[in-house]
Amino acid sequence: MAMLATTARKCGHAEQKQYRDGMITTLQQQYTKLQNRLDQMYIDKLTAAFHPNIIMRSSVSGRKT
Repeated sequence: MAMLATTARKCGHAEQKQYRDGMITTLQQQYTKLQNRLDQMYIDKLTAAFHPNIIMRSSVSGRKT
């Protein structure tokens, strides 16, 4: 009986670890995506590539994604 409980705990732990690892991967991908956007905005600002119409289109399309 104790062996069954130990096996069940190990399976539960493995599933929790898999879930956590998946969530960490997802969060890292979202972070990278946002960081790339911020980096590009900074570069655009430095090169004075902003135009009011572009900003409006970008903000609207950014909300859709």
